[in-house]
Amino acid sequence: MAQDWIGSLLASPIYASQRQLAARVALHDDKMRTLLEALTERGGKLSRSALANRLGFGRGHYRDLLAFFSGTQLLTGRCGSAEVGYIDPSMLTGDEPRRLLLLAGRSWLVKEIEWNKKVVWLEPAKEEGKARWMGSARSLTREVCQGIRAVILAGDIAGAHLSLRAKSELQSVTDDLALSPDADFMSRAEGAQVRTWTFAGTKQNRTYARNTSIAGSRVRFDALSVQAPADALFSRADDTSAVQLTAQELTADAKGIKFANLIPSVLLHMTVVARHFSM
Repeated sequence: MAQDWIGSLLASPIYASQRQLAARVALHDDKMRTLLEALTERGGKLSRSALANRLGFGRGHYRDLLAFFSGTQLLTGRCGSAEVGYIDPSMLTGDEPRRLLLLAGRSWLVKEIEWNKKVVWLEPAKEEGKARWMGSARSLTREVCQGIRAVILAGDIAGAHLSLRAKSELQSVTDDLALSPDADFMSRAEGAQVRTWTFAGTKQNRTYARNTSIAGSRVRFDALSVQAPADALFSRADDTSAVQLTAQELTADAKGIKFANLIPSVLLHMTVVARHFSM
C-alpha cells in the first residue's frame, strides 16, 4: 500500500515540478522512495540522524536533503550555454526598462525570462549591477524580545564590551523610547499613527495585528511593536477563538511551505496558524 501512493506521488506532475526546482540537490527517485517508506514505517516521524543513516548519507551530508524541502525556489541564470548562477525571483520584479543584476562577481543585463523553464537569459553589462536577495525579518521569540527590552532599560549589557559607536547607539535608543520598568508596553504617536512597543515577539504581535485590523485592513507590526494603540491591541487579548484565514491569506502564508499543494487544506490551515500565530 505504501509503495502504491509513493509511486503515484513520484509520477505526479507536481512532484516533477518541485524536483526541477531543487536543481542540484534533488534526490533520485530511489532515495526519495526510501525516505518515504522510512517515514511511513515510523508514523511520519524520523530523526535527522536516523534519516541520514537510512539514506546512506555520511555525517552532516543529509543537509543537502533538507535543502530539497526548505530551499528557496530559484531560477537559473544562463548566458549562452554557460550557467551563471541562481537568481531569486524577487530580483526580477518591478517595471525597470533595464534590469541589471550582480551575479558571480560581475554585472549582467536580463534579456529574457522563461518562467515555465525557470531560466533567466543574461548578457554581460558594463553598468554596475545590483546585488539583491529576497528576505524578511527573522521571527523573534518573546524571550528574545524581553531580553532586548531589559538591555534598553539597563542602558548597558552586563559582561559585554561595547565599542564607542555601539554605546552611542544604545544610548540613543534608550533615550528615544524612554521605557518604564513598571510598564509592560509603551505607546507613542508617530505622525498620524500610534505605535505600541510590546516586546512580545513576532507571533504574538502578528496575532495582535490581526485582531486589531478592521474590515481587512492590514496593521503593520514587527517582533517588538505594533502600529496600533494599546487599548486596541489588548481589548481582544482574551479572545480565544481560532484564527480563520481567508483563502487568499492561506495561499500567501503557505508560500514558504514546500509541497503545500499536496497538503489537505485543513491540515495546511492548521500548520500555517501554528507557525504564524500565538493562540
